[in-house]
Amino acid sequence: MSRSREPAHEKAYRELKDRILTMKLRPGDTIAEASLADELGVSRTPVRDAINRLEQEGLIQSEKRRKRVYILTIHEVQEIFDLKIAIEARVARLAAERGRDAHKREMQDILERMHQFSQNEFNRLNHDHALIQEWLVIDRSFHHLLFSMAQNRRAEQMVDNLNIQWHRLQLGILAMEGRLRQNVEEHVAIGDAVAAGEAEKAESLMIDHFEKLHHTIRSIMEVFHFPD
Repeated sequence: MSRSREPAHEKAYRELKDRILTMKLRPGDTIAEASLADELGVSRTPVRDAINRLEQEGLIQSEKRRKRVYILTIHEVQEIFDLKIAIEARVARLAAERGRDAHKREMQDILERMHQFSQNEFNRLNHDHALIQEWLVIDRSFHHLLFSMAQNRRAEQMVDNLNIQWHRLQLGILAMEGRLRQNVEEHVAIGDAVAAGEAEKAESLMIDHFEKLHHTIRSIMEVFHFPD
């Protein structure tokens, strides 16, 4: 379906979600239902439906009869990464064990894309938005393949939901000096282990990746006085 024929409630949901995930609406910002409806050229009903849907997904919260962009707490990020480690480390192990030859060839293709990305893009002085988005496309392909190799779509659905909740923090982390390069290197190491069928190593590397990432996020949240 083209964007021009998109139902009003889907348009409102997509636009509002995009504004939250790209930080056009920041944590704590009030969602002004009437002005948002005017901006999008829709009635308030689809906007209200979009707000309710995003509240169920954990991106919006009700506070004193107002709707605000949700502010993650340090403890909630801990919960998210506890779950990501438990699920995705196991998925990395299963991917190495269950991956077929066709999967492994696809993994090699993705790893080559990662190498090309690191060689062609890291000469940029700043980690601009376009560069980060390029990496996120490769990153999504990588993780989607791991779930396919592990033969567990339900786990992928659960992790997708978790990732939505911390996506804004992810963008901030990737913009940090050196973090994008480190992220690429860690993914390449995991992918190499999976492609080689080294299940224990793949699982261990995934745990190490998420523990480092969580430590970095927690440190930043503490500096900026996020709620506990």
